[in-house]
Amino acid sequence: NYFLDSKACPFCGTGKYSAAGAAALTDCKSCGDTNCNACSGAGTGVCTTCAKGYYVSNGKCVACADIGCLTCSGAGTGKCSLCNDGYLITKSTCKACADTGCKACSGSTTKTCTDCLSGYYLSSSTCTACDVEGCGSCTDAGTCSACKADYYLDSDSCTSCGSGKYSTAGSTSSSDCQCKFSI
Repeated sequence: NYFLDSKACPFCGTGKYSAAGAAALTDCKSCGDTNCNACSGAGTGVCTTCAKGYYVSNGKCVACADIGCLTCSGAGTGKCSLCNDGYLITKSTCKACADTGCKACSGSTTKTCTDCLSGYYLSSSTCTACDVEGCGSCTDAGTCSACKADYYLDSDSCTSCGSGKYSTAGSTSSSDCQCKFSI
């Protein structure tokens, strides 16, 4: 999945391949399957690696059977080796964490959270939503440690950049807010 460019061999990119003798990035072609990350050519049955939540079977990408499965080894349930956030792997099967804000959990009942999703904080093995508007990460209900996009951190709270302005997540100053341009 590389092409010849002087002495370098740049990668065509995910979901693309290069035909033999390709000399430019414009010679990269799509694998043809949106769930195929790498392939050996065009058409069906040529996929070599798949997107998360899929596995290769006879050169095609097939969805993992278990809900919440990120990586699986084949058809049917009980073939999962890695779960999505919010799930716990038990006997090669993914079980949803009981708490909606839970990123990772443990225990046979999946009620013990060990890590939380963005916008939640961990307190006594439970994930609780941050009470601060625009907060992406907090240490407790009212103390924000990082803000979502279009907000900046001002002490322990988040302040909006305002109409017509934007910022990236994690901004720490009003100077991080930039004007939005429309063309």
